[in-house]
Amino acid sequence: MGSDKDLNEMLKGLRRKSDSRSLQKPRPIQTQKTPCSSWDEVGIGFQLKSIKQHIPAEQVSAPTLKSQSETALINAVENLLRANPVIVDPMGVGVKLDIPDRDPSNPHHSRNEPQSLKFRAMHLCGGHEYNFNLWRAQHAGCIVDTIKAPAIIAKGSNKRFYLRRYKDKTLHIVIVSEEKGIATVVGLAYQKSGDLVTQYPNIPAIQGNKSENAQVVYKNLKL
Repeated sequence: MGSDKDLNEMLKGLRRKSDSRSLQKPRPIQTQKTPCSSWDEVGIGFQLKSIKQHIPAEQVSAPTLKSQSETALINAVENLLRANPVIVDPMGVGVKLDIPDRDPSNPHHSRNEPQSLKFRAMHLCGGHEYNFNLWRAQHAGCIVDTIKAPAIIAKGSNKRFYLRRYKDKTLHIVIVSEEKGIATVVGLAYQKSGDLVTQYPNIPAIQGNKSENAQVVYKNLKL
């Protein structure tokens, strides 16, 4: 056994170590990081509502329709849908554009009400309760390019969201209703099909319930 002197020296050493620990600078409390602060940080699984503002503007002009006439624009959108019945996105999902619709200007729909591609064009130009909007109608011309080459594809519930920001910094958004099944309009059992529901130019409105839980499933890595 050591002497009392050795024991006292050992106890002093332990006290010095304890005192030095107590004088250390306290570590700052770690707070949760923001999901992302730049386009480079955007990744698969991020919530759409947190990354929309980071989508970069491309050096590509928005292929808007130039007419100022309501009738001419509705006809142009109908022709666009007819000429592009199915668009395949970068993930291989076929989005069907030539889907007949009921008259959006009639709020009282019935099961036997006639449907047409013209009514679908009206919906895209004026919403569910038809209220023609020139800017929205002109941006319907972007639908094909936004689906073909989106910056982001997000998915929430049974909806897919295609987003692309064009040269004039307009963020164009296409919302698609997605269906799954063995027999699909695309024609192959393992593929998924989506039916075009609506489209928006630079819309803060999608911050609502429609996109609340949508998550990124595709990011264009070339941007």
